[in-house]
Amino acid sequence: TSPDKADMVLNTAYGQMIDPGTFFYNEGLSENAYAGRGDQNGVMSISSGVYDPSLSRLDDEWKFHYAGIKTSNTLLENIGRIPGMSENLSNRMVAEARFLRAFHYFYLATWFGAVPLITKTISVAESPTVARTSRSEVIAFVLKELDDAEAALPVNTDYSGNDIGRISKGAAIALKARMNLYESNWTAVATECEKLISGTGNGSYS
Repeated sequence: TSPDKADMVLNTAYGQMIDPGTFFYNEGLSENAYAGRGDQNGVMSISSGVYDPSLSRLDDEWKFHYAGIKTSNTLLENIGRIPGMSENLSNRMVAEARFLRAFHYFYLATWFGAVPLITKTISVAESPTVARTSRSEVIAFVLKELDDAEAALPVNTDYSGNDIGRISKGAAIALKARMNLYESNWTAVATECEKLISGTGNGSYS
């Protein structure tokens, strides 16, 4: 009903990007760190290769990312109903929400491969009928969403005050680079990274 309430929904979506505990324990999934204090977040089971589908971390990962997707979908479906909202603000918030949704699908595709690609609010009755979308289609969706977000988002130096730290054009470029890195698309990785390294209108980074 108002730009402020839309911002509250968007801030909720930001808060759903990643769980702080998971962020740090995930280092133990690689050779970066050793998790030696029990099977926190399922890290010991996964890193040692002894887990099976009953591991709660898998269910938690699935639920966490779809909760974030649900919030972004809610904003995207309703932001056009706000009376008197400026087009510039609406376009920016839409681009942020699309980035956040793409961020979750990047993680889901990394964890599970083919996953249901849900871009609108669905009912509980509908949910069991949604089939998985192929991994390649999910990746293509993520890259397209990030291309569109990059075109619509301001650069990091355009933000001021409480808006400093919001998703920017450079964030969309960086996530595209990582997505392409995971897909071994080396030329695309170099192209995206060069946008940030060259400093030609995509933000200022040290």
